[in-house]
Amino acid sequence: MVLLNLLGLLTAVVSVTFAIFVFVSDCDFITLLCSWIGRKPKTFRGKIVWITGASSGIGEAIAKQLAEVGAKLVLSARRTTDLERVKKECLRNSGLIDSDILVLPLDATNFESHEKSLEKVLDHFGTLDVFLTCKHALHGYFDALRVELCATNIDVTLICPGPVASPFSDKGMTSVRGEVAAFTVPKGIIMLSTERCAYLSLISMANRLPESWVSKFPFFPSSYMETYFPIVLHLCCKLFGERVLKYTKEGL
Repeated sequence: MVLLNLLGLLTAVVSVTFAIFVFVSDCDFITLLCSWIGRKPKTFRGKIVWITGASSGIGEAIAKQLAEVGAKLVLSARRTTDLERVKKECLRNSGLIDSDILVLPLDATNFESHEKSLEKVLDHFGTLDVFLTCKHALHGYFDALRVELCATNIDVTLICPGPVASPFSDKGMTSVRGEVAAFTVPKGIIMLSTERCAYLSLISMANRLPESWVSKFPFFPSSYMETYFPIVLHLCCKLFGERVLKYTKEGL
């Protein structure tokens, strides 16, 4: 009887601790543990890192943090002017020299340009250590790629961020094709900073984690529900989804 009581108490303590963690943390437990006792971003010192989406938001924040620890960078995006700005800021806040950062404009949807872009990187640096895809909708592709590369020394880390305080909120889609408009963040929603998201992303990569969830409440617990209790998340969407979307689009 005493043993059962102890097991019940232990289960309750673990459940409460897990619930508190889910509601206050900004990343999954393994990522958080690695940020405490695992490899830090300085692991990338001297490495050649190619960052797509480097002209703003999370990609820009990652570039700046990598520059601070001494990584050599390839900065890619479609906006050359913004890439040059990011390069100047990286150089100003690090010990890197001009040749340590290559600005390489790239449209990821132009597949024919990929091989030529890689050749430019190899011509400039001679090698490439890390390639970073700051874009969504690639989850399934890289899950499959991880399996194909399991017998090699190449790792695939998927960073799954929730809402981040980046320029994405200024470029919301509307019902009119091609129209772009800002959307309103609902009150009470605390978005993760680009700097924190970048740091946790680098922690995940440095420790070669297969996947990392990075977000604040309520999106972080929603990720757990989507994975382990999909029926609960489905019911929440049915009950509250329409109102949240209406507020987001119209500020109502």
